[in-house]
Amino acid sequence: MMSDPGFSSDTTELRNTLIKTDLERQRLFQSASQQLAASGVELNQQNPPTLYQKIMIQKFNAEILSRVYYPGISPPPSAPTMSIPISGHPILARRLSP
Repeated sequence: MMSDPGFSSDTTELRNTLIKTDLERQRLFQSASQQLAASGVELNQQNPPTLYQKIMIQKFNAEILSRVYYPGISPPPSAPTMSIPISGHPILARRLSP
């Protein structure tokens, strides 16, 4: 599903139902579509996709899945994440110590 260039077109009816009443979902889908277009990738191309194109399709599909179809499942990109300082990580601290 993530690598399927036809995922977006296969789910058009569902997406249209969702974005019809939710302007934020509509904006997010348009933004993801614009990013894909800006990368030079077309979803309906005839040639097999290159590795770069596959990655961009995966990114696009992940974006619409997580932000349009199922918002709230994953945190937004600006959400704070938990990190462990290197000095507090037992393996990394040993490797980096002088």
